[in-house]
Amino acid sequence: MTFEIFSSKIVGVVGEKSSNGSVSVVAIESARISDDCVRRGFVQNVEEAKSHMLDIIKRLESHISPSRITGVYVGVAGRSLHNMPVEVNVELDPNQLISEEVINNIVARCRAMSVEGEILDVVPTGYELEGNQEVRNPIGSYSGRIRAKMNLIVAKPTLKMNLQRVFDTMAVKLKGYIITPLAVADKILTNDERQLGCMLVDFGAETTTVSIFKNDALRYIATLPMGSRLITLDITNMNIIESKAEDLKITVGNAMELDVNNEPVIDGVKVTDVSNYVVARVGEIGANIAEQITYAGMNADDLAAGVTLIGGGSRLNGFSSFIEKTMKLKVAKGHHCPYVNILTPDAENFEYIQSVALLATAAEQIDHTDNCVYTPKEKPVEPPVEKPVEKEDDEPRAPKKPSIFSRLRDRWQSASNRTVSLFQDDSDDSDDSYSDEDEKSAKY
Repeated sequence: MTFEIFSSKIVGVVGEKSSNGSVSVVAIESARISDDCVRRGFVQNVEEAKSHMLDIIKRLESHISPSRITGVYVGVAGRSLHNMPVEVNVELDPNQLISEEVINNIVARCRAMSVEGEILDVVPTGYELEGNQEVRNPIGSYSGRIRAKMNLIVAKPTLKMNLQRVFDTMAVKLKGYIITPLAVADKILTNDERQLGCMLVDFGAETTTVSIFKNDALRYIATLPMGSRLITLDITNMNIIESKAEDLKITVGNAMELDVNNEPVIDGVKVTDVSNYVVARVGEIGANIAEQITYAGMNADDLAAGVTLIGGGSRLNGFSSFIEKTMKLKVAKGHHCPYVNILTPDAENFEYIQSVALLATAAEQIDHTDNCVYTPKEKPVEPPVEKPVEKEDDEPRAPKKPSIFSRLRDRWQSASNRTVSLFQDDSDDSDDSYSDEDEKSAKY
């Protein structure tokens, strides 16, 4: 199971990994969160986040009953997430084979570097051997020197710290962290796109994450503190509440300038006024996205595969066209990981591309002997026990000897019957219904 924490919602996904390694999405649940719960990718209110996660776990377990969720992987992203390029030079014996151990030692040196923030991951960019020979994988080569070009993925310590606090008192185990932008890029970008050069833009509610790839390696990653909610807040300046501003942004907002002759009005709000706010803010966000190419030390010609857009903000009307016009690069909408089998229709939604990619990455990281779900073993059903049938004896049984109380009762009953009989005889003799002649014969 995986959790992804957005600025506007928390999403939980449960999947199944088959014996051949294929991954299926079994269930997906989400919860809308308040502005104070998560800000720009950081968990602010630990207890509120925990409450939402427990509720999501409960709902997910209803789909997989009687199984219970025991472990989760969590995606990491947020405003402070960025790359820091470094180089490590190592002198080697020319007769020494460059092994996996040599590379692991270089990675360990990178993780031990003193930087501002916490090192979440170390991602290789490339290697140079003697003679300035560039290689993607030096393992198996011989060289007296190796220069490793690495990208440290860095963020503020509180990014992971507050996530850990959420799970400290929960029954489920936090099995690991996954760098969300890297996982998504790995699962939705093709090898050709990463080789030719491309930019992945995740335009969210409060942040926009830009990742740039070239020669099949990460070149740059940064999280901008601006998202589509800024557009909504701009529209509220027209004296309307945020929920209505959000609706107007979605229904009539457009990133491209509109040429409207007869100015329409919706609920007392001019469509052109909404458009003006949208265009102004999108212009600022688009300019910052384009500038990241320069910060990466590259130019637009290095991105032959263009730009791929994901995130809820990218569904804004005209946003793709605006980015294409601004950056003069071809732009495409992102899609789900092609080799993940989605069993629940809800997960096919565009807004869940990142969540499904996280699940696929977690499935690769988890050991084949491990599990995030506990399924109780079914107890065998015991057959009903038949009561033995009493057999009747062929020979008649001897009558039971009456007890002393039975004999006394019978004697009393017999004596009582005799007494009643005597009284009955006396009553017959005292009958006075006789004739006159009987009376006469009775005289002396």
